[in-house]
Amino acid sequence: MIEIINLKKSYKNVQALKGINLKVDKGELFSLLGPNGAGKTTCIRIINGLTKKDEGKIFIHGIDIFKHKYEGKKLCGLIPQSVNLDVD
Repeated sequence: MIEIINLKKSYKNVQALKGINLKVDKGELFSLLGPNGAGKTTCIRIINGLTKKDEGKIFIHGIDIFKHKYEGKKLCGLIPQSVNLDVD
């Protein structure tokens, strides 16, 4: 299960995420669709700990991934389109 509550992120004068709310229950499939610049990549990067949020909460299987960073990372998998190594 993934639950996103009021997720926000800005880059200087651009609001990439304006308060996303999303809930995906166990067994459901979902896709993030939208035009270029809609915030899809930013959202995925925040879920996987590659970008810091400005505001909001994300729970994966009930675990707050910002309070329990390593437990949250264990529950997520990411296969990028190109080589994108996490420097940490």
